[in-house]
Amino acid sequence: MKKAFPVILAVLAAFSCARVEQPVVQLQEPVASMQEQSRIVPGQMTVEFDDSMIELLESGYALVATKAMGGIFDELGIESVERVFPDAGEYEERTRREGLHRFYTVTYKSDFPATKAASSLELMPGIISAEPVRQYRKRVSFNDPSFSKQWHYINKGTTGADINVEAVWDNYTKGRSDVIVCVVDEPVDPTHPDLKANLWKDADGHTGYNFARSSWDLSIRPQDGDGDIGHGTHVAGTIAAVNNNGIGLCGIAGGDYDNGIPGVLIQSCAIFSGIKYATDNQTANAIKWGADHGALISQNSWGSYADTNDDGYVSASELAAYKQETIPAVEKAAIDYFIKYAGCDNQGNQKPDSPMKGGLVIFASGNENIDYDPICIYEPVIAVSAFSQNGAKASYSNYGSWVDLGAPGGEGTSTSNSIWSTLPTNITSSGYGGTGWAGTSMACPHVSGVAALIISYFGGTGFTAEKCREYLIEGAKDNYFTGSKKIGRKLDAYGSFMYGLGQGGSVQILLSGTVPAQIHQHQTVSVEVNATSSDGSPVTISLKNTPQGVSLSGSTITIAGPESNTGLQSFTIEGTADDGSSGSLEVRYTILPNHAPTVVKSIENQLLGSFSAKSIDLSQHFGDEDGERLDYPVLSVSDPYILKAEVKDGKLVLTPLQYGDCTVEVTASDALGLTAKLSFKAVVYDPSKTVTVYPMHVVDNLNIRVNSQTQADTRILIHSAAGSTMFDANRYLSLFNPASIDMSAYAPGIYTAKITFNGKTTSIRLLKL
Repeated sequence: MKKAFPVILAVLAAFSCARVEQPVVQLQEPVASMQEQSRIVPGQMTVEFDDSMIELLESGYALVATKAMGGIFDELGIESVERVFPDAGEYEERTRREGLHRFYTVTYKSDFPATKAASSLELMPGIISAEPVRQYRKRVSFNDPSFSKQWHYINKGTTGADINVEAVWDNYTKGRSDVIVCVVDEPVDPTHPDLKANLWKDADGHTGYNFARSSWDLSIRPQDGDGDIGHGTHVAGTIAAVNNNGIGLCGIAGGDYDNGIPGVLIQSCAIFSGIKYATDNQTANAIKWGADHGALISQNSWGSYADTNDDGYVSASELAAYKQETIPAVEKAAIDYFIKYAGCDNQGNQKPDSPMKGGLVIFASGNENIDYDPICIYEPVIAVSAFSQNGAKASYSNYGSWVDLGAPGGEGTSTSNSIWSTLPTNITSSGYGGTGWAGTSMACPHVSGVAALIISYFGGTGFTAEKCREYLIEGAKDNYFTGSKKIGRKLDAYGSFMYGLGQGGSVQILLSGTVPAQIHQHQTVSVEVNATSSDGSPVTISLKNTPQGVSLSGSTITIAGPESNTGLQSFTIEGTADDGSSGSLEVRYTILPNHAPTVVKSIENQLLGSFSAKSIDLSQHFGDEDGERLDYPVLSVSDPYILKAEVKDGKLVLTPLQYGDCTVEVTASDALGLTAKLSFKAVVYDPSKTVTVYPMHVVDNLNIRVNSQTQADTRILIHSAAGSTMFDANRYLSLFNPASIDMSAYAPGIYTAKITFNGKTTSIRLLKL
């Protein structure tokens, strides 16, 4: 929320003037610290105002703006004051209740010392806190993309040095699409073929928001070493690259594409974009935005840093200065907000369609091999350090008693000890990479992925973020890592599931068959559902958010395509045991639109030179892109006395009855009644004769057909029995273009027709009735 600059200055000046009765405080200008020089954004301060000041700011109440402003305001040269967290619309009520509306970014002269600005502002009435805006780095140690196997899921070289996820995939879940993970990082490539199916989208098709560019643009921008490196895409792939789709790599919670099982959804909140640093205000905004847009997990592979001079070494003085740093108030507020309100309505109640009440905020611990991180030491945060392919602490990983979990981060020095995941194709043509990718950045999404699996299986009404955190950490392997530098418990997906299953019962839902990822509208699919409780309690099955065409009868779920709407559909199978435990499984599929049959090949005009039946295979002439079996409910013959037409086993059978020609029309129909038609001409003639004349007993019209498919000049002469010429004319005739002579006005009697064709004359006697 921006206010007019003069008004804000006037309000600030009013508070400054209100202090005239207070003793004058002389401020000494501190010497700028090493941290301030390299990690603080010049000329920006995050200020938290109290409620009285907020009321003045938001009312636009302008005190005497002409009053001379002296002291700190003249020195700061304030340029703008703007809310850190913009108006949240639907969620503005809870935003204000949690006090996030009180944080403002104050922009001032860039050469004014940040420490002095903060100290000066904090002494003013109406200001709760003032902190310099800090910069953050991505937490990746190496970057040389390539392609290889993902040892970090199933490690055959060092038993146990992985996340033990295979048994979870085989027996419990591979993810579900109402679990949303917000990746706060670089943009996640919205075009990646191994991610697209598992990307969250809003009503307008956006896959997230770019806080670095203040736009919806999440495209990847590589620029000669100073652009996007694919960090966010790599992180996202570890969580939810699409599984079993015939391409690329696997994600921990990426679903099972071929069997119609959706993965969790990735929401992209970009805080880096072609630049090295992000600010704490951007990161706080991104974390809060995720909660307000449905995310249950906030994935953060970035953070502060102690090596301020970038020499690759943290000196004692740098570390000492770093340990004085605490989590910024604005970031703490955003983290608290996410943990409290993710999956909830404005009042903090779990939404009916959310699988979890509250959220998890997961952070990478850092890559400087030190025992401190100002964000990760905040207890509500799940802090993640890294281990290498041999199961030991990674050489670079931060450590300490504050670390919750150790996850695979690799060393990045070879093909065999790097983390493999998705990368943008405009950074590497393969779209995948691993060689050189290592860091707590790579470890952190392993924890986010396993947390997403836990929510996918255990999530439902009453399931909370506190439970998920408990399952995640308590189920991890304790005392796995040796050495004095502690990196927490070892992440263990199966162990977390076993722990969760032992906590008062749970319900497992399995399908006897699979629901295809794509169902044609003419199809009907049925599957059996089986639900069991871990403690043997009877389970009641129900369906939630059931779309049109889906029904449950006993334990059979039927999806009737003809009754369904087209497009992406989903519903949730819920199982509730008598002991109160529950479980759910989301089923997602797409009903493909029905297409009408098409004529793929016309039927040529038919010459029937005998009175034997002729068969035509209609499958060679009609097609249906939906693969439906076609029926032929309508056959039309313009003269049924000449030809009989019928369809037997998909073949059109033509049976001649007498000489002549007629038009045959065939209609093909699919299961939903859409049709296609084709027609052709059929001629029954005597191939032994040059000319066929019919009928021999004429009532109205006499038909004359020549035995040639090429038209030729033909003379037709008709005489009465007395020798009078009744008709004499030339016509261009062929087998498919006969002549029709109107004899309706002729007197009854015997007539002779002489037809001269190709130099040969044929005489035929007729009876006119």
